[in-house]
Amino acid sequence: MKSIKRWTDFSKKPSELANSAAILAIKTYQATLGLYVGGNCRFYPSCSHYAVDAYKNHTFVEATQFVVKRLSSCHPLGSHGYDPVPGKGNKK
Repeated sequence: MKSIKRWTDFSKKPSELANSAAILAIKTYQATLGLYVGGNCRFYPSCSHYAVDAYKNHTFVEATQFVVKRLSSCHPLGSHGYDPVPGKGNKK
C-alpha cells in the first residue's frame, strides 16, 4: 500500500513550520491586498519579497528581525534602493 501524505508534516522543526506559516501569510497578502496597495516600495526587492526570502533562508526569529528592521526603514526619510536579505553568516 502506498503511504498517504498528510497535509501536515510533523517531521519539520517548529521554526520551519513557523517560517512556512509566515510565507503563506505573505503570499496571501501578495495575491490579495498587495495587488491594491503594493507597488510603492522604496526598495528592491519589495518588502514582501524580502520577507519571503528572509523566511526561506533564516530561522523564524532571525527573519522576523530582518523584516521588522526593513519595515521600520520604510518611510519618507528612510533609505531606498537595492537591499537584499543578508546571507546566513551576515547580520546587518
